[in-house]
Amino acid sequence: MSSDILQQYTVIVEFLGKTLGPDYEIVLHDLDPGHSHIVAIANGHISGRTIGSPMTDASLQMIASKSYENCDFLCNYRGVASDGHILRSSTMFIKDNNGVPAGLLCINFDDSRYKELNKNLFNIIHPQKFSEANPIFPKSPAVAGQADTFAQKESITENFSMDIPSL
Repeated sequence: MSSDILQQYTVIVEFLGKTLGPDYEIVLHDLDPGHSHIVAIANGHISGRTIGSPMTDASLQMIASKSYENCDFLCNYRGVASDGHILRSSTMFIKDNNGVPAGLLCINFDDSRYKELNKNLFNIIHPQKFSEANPIFPKSPAVAGQADTFAQKESITENFSMDIPSL
């Protein structure tokens, strides 16, 4: 790990993972240029990643575009897990005293269980023909109603890669 700053965040990763529960993946990325990768993860079953997995394409793009210079975090952009689940993703830039990013704290929320529950409830209270004609989840993957974030400016979609070649 590149800094003492990040060491403190490893406890936060475990804490948030246990507090928020199994539908929230919490990830800590070390941005040390020699080996940018995941150094702590809770609920990695969501994306299938583990300690040592590479950064995502979106994270690399955020660093390359220097998004950290204008904001401390980016919230509620679209992530896609390796199994195709759509995730709600957010990233906080961990900066040193000079404003240089040392790491990323990321939260990825998988709401698929809640969507399935909602769909089942909808189908219970409505006739099948009505349910088929009025789907409760629109086909559009766009994030709606969010504040001015990197995700809306860049129409970003984050893909979770298991290794450098697939990234």
